[in-house]
Amino acid sequence: MKRPVFIGLAILFVAFIVVAGFKIANHQKYANVYAEIYSISKTKYASSSTVFDKEKDAIETKYENVKEIDEMRVKYNFSDVDGGFVVELFDGASVYTVRYNASDKVLYESFSGDESKEAELKEVFKREFLEDWFNTRASRFSMDNLGDVEVINE
Repeated sequence: MKRPVFIGLAILFVAFIVVAGFKIANHQKYANVYAEIYSISKTKYASSSTVFDKEKDAIETKYENVKEIDEMRVKYNFSDVDGGFVVELFDGASVYTVRYNASDKVLYESFSGDESKEAELKEVFKREFLEDWFNTRASRFSMDNLGDVEVINE
């Protein structure tokens, strides 16, 4: 009686190990943290059930009350052709924009306005967008290792 139960449990254990191995082997690996942010946000958007949820997910509303600057906006574009996201930080007449294009996996940065505010806006972006991502998600990237990303200054 004990032997058939043991054999059955051993077969189930081996099947579990094989299935887990395939899942781990097929796990999507992202080239950089920006690809990870876009992909996970797109999956969250696709699983939203209502039009209101989809609109809310397309515009990240948690950045509405960022201190030290006037405004911060994050807008996602989940289309298959020109998908990506845009992060805009405003402080007076100064604007720092970070745009990630998912199709070519390139990060575009631009700044206009008072040059003395550029470093501050970049620091707010790192703290509010990137550090927030690492604090709320399990990521294989870190602030010291953002992955393989090409940054182009516009």
